[in-house]
Amino acid sequence: MIGDKVGDFRIIHCTVVGGTKFAVGENLNNALTPYCSWMANKDTPHDYYWGHYCATKDRAMKDCEKRVNWERCYMVDYKRFPPQRVTEKER
Repeated sequence: MIGDKVGDFRIIHCTVVGGTKFAVGENLNNALTPYCSWMANKDTPHDYYWGHYCATKDRAMKDCEKRVNWERCYMVDYKRFPPQRVTEKER
């Protein structure tokens, strides 16, 4: 959550959608990419992955928002069209 450390980055923003957490981190000592957005499983809060590194805070926040919106759309589609189990006969 906010204040957590991911390497040299400190989490400054966090949003949870379903079982996935989306976070933005800040490392002002990193001159080229001081911001990053990550995903994490809600149940394993310190296991951040799929980092998108950014040069500006605005870009990282927009990237995080885009990922959150994509996840929300995916969840709606998943509920509307859940995966169907394929039986051995149907293969």
